[in-house]
Amino acid sequence: MDPGYFVDTASAEIQQNVYEPLLQFVGSGPNTTVVPWLAQNYTVSSDGMTYTFNLRQGITFQDGSAFNATAVVFSINRVVLMDSTSSSDYLLDGPHAPGLINGSSYYSHAVGSGASTYNQSQVNAYINSHGVEIGANPYQVIFHLGFPFPSFPYIIADVFIVSPSTVISHWTPPTDGHGYITGITTGEEDQYMKTHASGTGPFNLNSWDQTTNDIVLSSNSKYWGTPNNSGPAKIPEVDINYVSSDSARVLDLKSGAADISDIPTNDYFAFIDKSAWVANHSVVVTTPGVSAPGPYATLDLEFLTMNYVIHNQDGSVASFQPFQNKNFRVAMSDAVNVSDIVRNVINGFGIQANEAVPPGEHAYNSSIPVDYNFNLTDAQGNLTLAAKSLGLNASSPKTIVLAYQIGDAAGQAISTELANNINNMQLGITINVSPQPVSTFIGALVAGQLAFGVLSFVPDYPDSPDYLSIVALPGNLASFVSYNNTVVVSELDQALGETNQTLRAQLLQQVQILINQDVAYVWFYYPSVFGETGQMFRTWVHGFQFLTQSNGIFFYQLSKS
Repeated sequence: MDPGYFVDTASAEIQQNVYEPLLQFVGSGPNTTVVPWLAQNYTVSSDGMTYTFNLRQGITFQDGSAFNATAVVFSINRVVLMDSTSSSDYLLDGPHAPGLINGSSYYSHAVGSGASTYNQSQVNAYINSHGVEIGANPYQVIFHLGFPFPSFPYIIADVFIVSPSTVISHWTPPTDGHGYITGITTGEEDQYMKTHASGTGPFNLNSWDQTTNDIVLSSNSKYWGTPNNSGPAKIPEVDINYVSSDSARVLDLKSGAADISDIPTNDYFAFIDKSAWVANHSVVVTTPGVSAPGPYATLDLEFLTMNYVIHNQDGSVASFQPFQNKNFRVAMSDAVNVSDIVRNVINGFGIQANEAVPPGEHAYNSSIPVDYNFNLTDAQGNLTLAAKSLGLNASSPKTIVLAYQIGDAAGQAISTELANNINNMQLGITINVSPQPVSTFIGALVAGQLAFGVLSFVPDYPDSPDYLSIVALPGNLASFVSYNNTVVVSELDQALGETNQTLRAQLLQQVQILINQDVAYVWFYYPSVFGETGQMFRTWVHGFQFLTQSNGIFFYQLSKS
């Protein structure tokens, strides 16, 4: 639950209803933007290096303490100093030294050049860099960037503000030699905040049963009401029940046992007419009492990662490294009929991808080519060339594992088709398909142990650089799969600091072309969903509005009759 240490799709839905950022994402599709939220307004210096935020006054945290500049500085420093690869830390540290928040890259061990010891001298050096500090009054915060970065407003909208009072009152100084400032131990998870929360948002985290994963949120009666002064939430309590069975969630929504239910793509037709959708993409609800808002185009991406340097479970480098061979990568890429997957597996709820950046983003270009296409003859030809180079032998085949996350129906179909097509060629390589729990999959990916796998990416912020930074820059996915093209990195760094949007888009498109020429990844599709992330509703639930940059439902907008 702690946004300073861990952000994923499941926890983010809770976090965005309990915590709030300085700037908030609003709107959908290409109209997505950020507006002042906990901040009243902000200004940017002419060189793009200094952002000054003036904060709203009179807002309190759920623990009763005041929201002010001290809380903002504490929250930003907390994310940086905890230095978790699972949080927004890599966004604040930025792609290179001295860090987006000045000094953060020199401190960070996770994504920067800092030492893993996390000693006090490192902490002091970061704090003395004055990357974030209180301004001229208790309600002004000043950010000093290490380099110009036009996407900074999007970055800061991804960082939630926590109550220093709650954190500090449950914190004890470390005894393991790690440096610290009051309330924050460097490089370590906060065990109390892992299961508790105190923000300024419309809901309190009332309870979390860690055995069942059921969560209860209760309305924050003292909520300030958003910039629209709308008062507390209309729904007094939200009960979020974890139901692993897809069929059970379908039945719960049909019976009315659930007001809202997460419905996987392959069960959409339990509620809408399939023939009408297939014929003209018309949504005709067939279940009385159910509403199906959408489908909405997301900014998400489903794609295949291929690991250039596979590691064993003990951390050593594996002896067999097939993905360093481009012919091998192309063979894998040519062995999947993506258009068929889009048409018959996800039933047209998405469009085929040709790059990391999705439609609606300013750098998207549908004409950017990919260096692969479904063609088993070409796949076999490339695999034959790779087999000679890699020393593969049909009589004694090498084995690699292709993983997908349990519950990802498209990932299962893709993995099964790719493995069957390659295995049937009998050219000295055997692919074993492995469905894995999300935690296992992500753990292996981060550790460099995942040979290749089907990955769903949800952007941290709705701007083209986020996608390309993830797949190309050190400290992100590119590091997990050891993809390192120095030309790509150099050109992407140039694009990230470019303030002219037309030139920036051109630079980013050139970066994408280079990545595609490497066949570093295989782009599958950009999904569309009902609800926010795949939900359908009973008709007595009102007020839902799709927000492109949301990891779950913003319950504050809802009411129930």
